[in-house]
Amino acid sequence: MPRIPESTRVRIIRKRTCGLSLRRKKRTFSKSGISEYYNPRSLRRAQARLGLVSTKVRYCQFVGLKNRMARLQYAMSCLTENEPFGDMIFSGESTIEMQRSTKFSPEHSVKVSVWAGISLCGATKMCIFTGIMGTDFYIEELLQNILQPFLETHFPDGHRFMQDNNPIHTSRAAQDFMQTNGINWCRTPAESPDFNPIGKLWHDLKHYLQTNEEPKNSDELKNGIETFWSTRVTAKECRRYISNLYKAIPECIRRSGRATGY
Repeated sequence: MPRIPESTRVRIIRKRTCGLSLRRKKRTFSKSGISEYYNPRSLRRAQARLGLVSTKVRYCQFVGLKNRMARLQYAMSCLTENEPFGDMIFSGESTIEMQRSTKFSPEHSVKVSVWAGISLCGATKMCIFTGIMGTDFYIEELLQNILQPFLETHFPDGHRFMQDNNPIHTSRAAQDFMQTNGINWCRTPAESPDFNPIGKLWHDLKHYLQTNEEPKNSDELKNGIETFWSTRVTAKECRRYISNLYKAIPECIRRSGRATGY
């Protein structure tokens, strides 16, 4: 590694904390009560000389050892049975946050959550809501008012319903409702977002809002989501999302149950 010349080294000035601050300096505190000051500009120059590049934190799916075995067994089962996913409904929710900050106004955000499901026959209705989703809301508004009518219309001969392992989804009340009303919950391994293709849809939704709508308030954000759902989420697109599983499942087997990146 190349040695940084003395003139460009980052200088650390240690002082006893006395409530004073240096202009254009950044301050951190250690356990011993000593504050450290450094010049951010000097730090950037030193990073450039070493060839270091700062990037954003990248998403990395974590899979524990126990769940790797469960994922591997699930993937092997799908591959052995030549799973077509014809009767599967993949459900999920996502939080969409709009942040806006200008020179003359402080940063503020508008946050909404969206829930829906997709299948080879198409997508369910979409539900936009704010706040934290409770068990009663999940059962009455989502399972009863959205999922059940979709199942009766498109899957009268049977289905499998996929949801994540959110404690609200797997609560005793939700399980009792599904069992009483004939909703066939298909259990899948934990830590497996790559086995639920609706995640790709949420990614496309957020990209659409950023590049096409650019909402400035809550109403524009909700209208943009509804426009995307009515114009972009077709049965053909749902089949494209679900076909991604034919890449994720063999990759899961190849990686012995580890994250696939899909």
